[in-house]
Amino acid sequence: MKKFKNTTRLLLWCAVSCFLLVGCTQSADKISSNQIVKLYNQQLKEQAQAQESIPIKVGYYETSSEQERCTLKKLEAAGLLTVSFERFAWWEKIEGVKKVKQSYYDYWSWSTVTRTVNKKILEYNFEDHIMANVALTPAGKKLVLKSLPEPVSKEDKDMIQPKLDSAKNPECFVKCEENWPYIENPFIEKKKEDTPQKTEPKKETKQKETPNEEDDEVTIERRDNKQYLAYQNALEKVNETEVHLKGCTVKAIKARNIQIVKENGISTAVAEVIVEKNNVTKAYSAIKQELNKTRTLEPVTLTYFMDKGWVIEEDFQIGFMKEYFETWKELCDALEDAADELGKSGEGEETEEEAQPE
Repeated sequence: MKKFKNTTRLLLWCAVSCFLLVGCTQSADKISSNQIVKLYNQQLKEQAQAQESIPIKVGYYETSSEQERCTLKKLEAAGLLTVSFERFAWWEKIEGVKKVKQSYYDYWSWSTVTRTVNKKILEYNFEDHIMANVALTPAGKKLVLKSLPEPVSKEDKDMIQPKLDSAKNPECFVKCEENWPYIENPFIEKKKEDTPQKTEPKKETKQKETPNEEDDEVTIERRDNKQYLAYQNALEKVNETEVHLKGCTVKAIKARNIQIVKENGISTAVAEVIVEKNNVTKAYSAIKQELNKTRTLEPVTLTYFMDKGWVIEEDFQIGFMKEYFETWKELCDALEDAADELGKSGEGEETEEEAQPE
């Protein structure tokens, strides 16, 4: 009776072990939603995309973008920073002669020639500059990230190369560069021009040979010179630093519409992944207009390898091309046809050029 019980337990243990082994082993014929979700979240971490942040500039600086100023106003309304704006604006009248590069077609040389000509100008420019003074509040300082996550560099362990050592392999560190002294030809007499001259005259000739690009005779007249001077003073006070505020965490929660396609012995899985955003901060909701549990659909393509199992494709351009070509063979055929057409068109152009002189 005891032998029968022990045999039954052994058979049951073997059956459970086989079931677990088969269930854990990946197959090219099937893939589950949990597998795709796990691989997708792993890829998010490796590519440093599992957490989003909001970059902003703090301090005193010039802002020329209306969208950037709107972002600062939203963050101020969320109680994360304080901001004040200062405007410097004035009209300028530019009058005089300006050197302009002009291109024309020379029929004698059958080419385009560029020359510099003097052109009278009369322009009216409106200068508008806005300076921002931004400071974080205690609530905003709590959201500042000390460091940004960096992508994980994948190292191919199968292709690790041995490192050279200067002590063990000195022959690999020998410098082959030669620096022999120059021997002058004694049969050729030195000319006076070849004798070394002082460096000062050379500097003067260089300055004369390279004329300034702006040899323009232009006068600028400003009706409100105080605004211009105040803006120049403001530029001297510029002091800005960039910080990143916590945004949200990104995580895949489900994969759906899973399909496995086999073509030329290659198993490919296509699915839609539901990505959810959580831990959304005020900074993120103010800028992106998104709240906790905001979901998006992301397409994903996986390829099955005999030694690695299912792997997510990292080259999204290839996935984009698959929408237009049903199989890889059609893609290769299309590329070959395009190359043939380019070759034929190139041959036709050469024959036409050769026929013209006749």
